[in-house]
Amino acid sequence: MNIPKEAIKKWAKRSGLGLAALAVLFLVGFSIWLFRPLKEVPPWKLMPSTTFSFFTFSLDQADPGVSALLEGMQAKLITQDTGVMKAHLFKKVFPSLIPTRLVGLVSYDELRGEPQILILVSMGKVIRLLKLAGGLFDRVLFEGVESVKVHTEGHSFKTRKDSQDGMRPTAYTIVGNNLLLGSNLSLLQDSYRDYARTLHGDAEDEYMSGLLLQASSQRGGSLCVDNTQGLLSKIFQEVEEKYSFAAFPSIDAVSTIMGDLRILPEELNGSLTFYCSSDDKLPEVRSDVKFIYGALRRKLRASDIDMKGAVAVQGYSVKFTFQIMDFMNALLKGEE
Repeated sequence: MNIPKEAIKKWAKRSGLGLAALAVLFLVGFSIWLFRPLKEVPPWKLMPSTTFSFFTFSLDQADPGVSALLEGMQAKLITQDTGVMKAHLFKKVFPSLIPTRLVGLVSYDELRGEPQILILVSMGKVIRLLKLAGGLFDRVLFEGVESVKVHTEGHSFKTRKDSQDGMRPTAYTIVGNNLLLGSNLSLLQDSYRDYARTLHGDAEDEYMSGLLLQASSQRGGSLCVDNTQGLLSKIFQEVEEKYSFAAFPSIDAVSTIMGDLRILPEELNGSLTFYCSSDDKLPEVRSDVKFIYGALRRKLRASDIDMKGAVAVQGYSVKFTFQIMDFMNALLKGEE
């Protein structure tokens, strides 16, 4: 059967227009999905009630120190082999891939006898792309091990199919603008349950949540460790028993540790304050902090990083202030 050429041309034209219309509709729908308002969930709402320690760090790109660090990283990633168009596109996309805040939460599992870690990566709308590339992300995060989806209270979690222990992420989920990575699935589930309670107004004003709320409004980094229940002491004790080494003999006398960290264009500076339960233990705590400072300084020198610090007693606390120079060159050098 001979089909007229005019009919073929009309059919091809209509098919082309149809495909073009579908492509346009797809791009419009994708844009609406990608750029529609995203519910931002503050980190303190995702803190499990069992948390005894946290560290939070802001990656506010308006901060001169953070901006200098990111520019250095960007310059390292763009090589001489990178084409002009690719380099231009990368410079446009790179800033949107940077998280706005990193938060590390530490809980202690009494049954396992070990700490459990939950990492919160707060991002913008780009986190939606992670949902599209979920399969690829699973393979990278779980190192090719098969993953399974678990549902808790209507929310989904991804976890390794095997029961590997350790401190590396074995499960994750997405809540609002946050990617949550956990060393244990149960800790992630506890985090979501506590968050769900805040939606119904059932959550109590927890001490640690209040501190994280305050820290999350600041630039730089903040550390808080509550050792009133002796959980940090347990961790040090386990490390000392495992390696037969007294890392911090006077840790039982430390009730709370508060710290701050700030990135400047040329240095890192910050402080750690060790609050003690009684003043008669202050000399021991000061001696242990000085020992840790010396060990850390020698470790950094091996990486061509210079560190200066001072340890002093202030009231019922021991304060360690420090400056770290040349860290940016060493950090970028390590990425080569």
